[in-house]
Amino acid sequence: MDPQSISRMSDAELAELVESDPEVKAFLVRCWETEQSVAIDGRPELHPGQIDIKANAARFNVVNCGRRFGKSVLGEDLVMDTALRGLPVGWFSPDYKSLLENWRSLCRLLKPVTARKSELEKRIDLTTGGIIEFWSLDSDPECSRGRKYARVVIDEAAKVRWLMRAWLEAIRANLADYEGDAWFFSTPKGRNDYWELYQRGVSPELTEWRSWKKPTGDNPYMKPAEIQAMRDEMGPRIASQEVDAEFLEVGGRFFDEWEPSDYHTESVHEVWSSSFDIPSHWRMEGGFDHGTASPCAFGLTAYDEAGNAFVVGEYYAALKSNADQIVGIKRVVERWGRNVSQVTIWADPSIFPPKDPAKRVGRYVVEDFWDAGLKMVPANNDRINGWKRLKQYMRARAQARNTRGTFQEVAGLVVFKDRCPHLIRTIPLMVGLAREPEDLDTTLEDHAVDMCRYMIERPRASGPDPTKPVPERELPPPGNYAAWYLNHTRKQRAA
Repeated sequence: MDPQSISRMSDAELAELVESDPEVKAFLVRCWETEQSVAIDGRPELHPGQIDIKANAARFNVVNCGRRFGKSVLGEDLVMDTALRGLPVGWFSPDYKSLLENWRSLCRLLKPVTARKSELEKRIDLTTGGIIEFWSLDSDPECSRGRKYARVVIDEAAKVRWLMRAWLEAIRANLADYEGDAWFFSTPKGRNDYWELYQRGVSPELTEWRSWKKPTGDNPYMKPAEIQAMRDEMGPRIASQEVDAEFLEVGGRFFDEWEPSDYHTESVHEVWSSSFDIPSHWRMEGGFDHGTASPCAFGLTAYDEAGNAFVVGEYYAALKSNADQIVGIKRVVERWGRNVSQVTIWADPSIFPPKDPAKRVGRYVVEDFWDAGLKMVPANNDRINGWKRLKQYMRARAQARNTRGTFQEVAGLVVFKDRCPHLIRTIPLMVGLAREPEDLDTTLEDHAVDMCRYMIERPRASGPDPTKPVPERELPPPGNYAAWYLNHTRKQRAA
């Protein structure tokens, strides 16, 4: 019996229930005694969306929320309800760092009724007899074996790597003694174990399960303008997941931000090389995804003073030796009047020797390129953040057109369609992974987009145009340098 269910009953219904069931009467007395003896200062007040979930709960609940809906606040409220009634509760997080914020919050809220607290075990014992234990599921999905709980909360469940295994092999059994309930809170993350549990809650046959979908906008404290700003920054695909709490479909375009063109026209991202002049002082860098049986891909990018990235050329070929690939890369670089030894090429880290000399065995692929004078360095292979950065460049280019009418004020991505046909061809073909929608399906022809990700993993802008006059700097006069410096800094602050 849940206090929220009781609170919705009329006096006559409540009197009839108490008369017919002694256990309900004892339960109500216990709840009343707890409410009378315990004052929780600063306990957050739930908003209507949270109250709706709590009032209409089943035994097993999957709460699928947009970012900033308030799922952690609701989870903490549920934990306190049960622990204050003298019952044990388990809180599960995908990793240790994720649980710390909730640990600190509950320690603060429950301080007046805390009998003992163990920082080492992450356990709170209350004066009411209730217990709250915190668990991290990153290393051991069966970490709670042997425990018994009246309620469990699995926070950020979509991020738990072995969620179904943890649920079936450990957490479900934790609830057997008390016939307890379970709450899975998360923002969706593709068609993973969390999605499978969500499907149980929407199935009419599984009456013990219930699922909710609560977008960010259901939190009345979130300003609509801020939500719209999030959408604009994230783009439609990511916003549908992070804001609207949608499980992303498999097979949708991964780069929704990309605007393709047809053969005869240009788009905001795809332009003819004759449309732009590349000044000689712009910095040029390359990206390289090595392959022999599968295609290799090299791209050359020029960066202007604002950090805009212009992919000006590519070399793309399969079944080529390292010597052939070197010739192809040099041809692209030298076409723009640059020396390959002066162009940094961010390459696939797998072709480099280990940093520890003791682990090096034989000759490594990159050594052939080094011997040919190519300045290859290992790229950052953080795929998720790399794709986010690439998407950010694509969005910045489109937003500059839509809001400012100029492309020189923000860092965006432009590709010369006549010089980079394979990059232009493959970008629209990319789709996300089923279980990790923020990453690409690696079974696709992703070589060109990989080399593009290597190139723009972090922003790199060129220096000023050397042909334009540089404003003269104010130099200190001979003598009292300290007085000049103080006066100079005051003028800078005033400006």
